[in-house]
Amino acid sequence: DVWKMFTIITRERKRREIQPALAVLGHCAESTRDLTSPEGRAFYEQMRKLEEFVGFASKIADQVATMKHAFALQIAAKLLS
Repeated sequence: DVWKMFTIITRERKRREIQPALAVLGHCAESTRDLTSPEGRAFYEQMRKLEEFVGFASKIADQVATMKHAFALQIAAKLLS
């Protein structure tokens, strides 16, 4: 079943790739939070925004993976039309 394969692949990629990336982004943001130079502030903001975006995308992937196949296809069709 293709949908089952998709959900397994999504879950495993999140565990191996997304969660570690979120940890690194969070660490980078945390360790640069107090920088005062323009470059340091810009780097901190970029890390914070990346962490926010990756976290948001991860939550969406989680929700899609738990949907029934037909319902997910209906939503995808609406988004892509």
